[in-house]
Amino acid sequence: MNNIVATKKIRAFTINLSDWFYEGQMVDIKDKSVGILRNALIEYVDEINQAFTVIHNGHSYNLSMLTVEDVTSVNRRRIAV
Repeated sequence: MNNIVATKKIRAFTINLSDWFYEGQMVDIKDKSVGILRNALIEYVDEINQAFTVIHNGHSYNLSMLTVEDVTSVNRRRIAV
């Protein structure tokens, strides 16, 4: 059996130098231009232009890292019954 190996560069950003946010991650974002986006999916991080794209309720938003006031990770956990 052949083992298939694949790699992918995952882009990330930080606004406070301690918490990193990655493409594919669910986050809550407070931004000066669009307000609060809860459960938004980080779709793409543009390192060169200091921007990122998120999907929220079926809409795509291009946000500047300079206008973001707060980002928090959304931890979805399964609760055992």
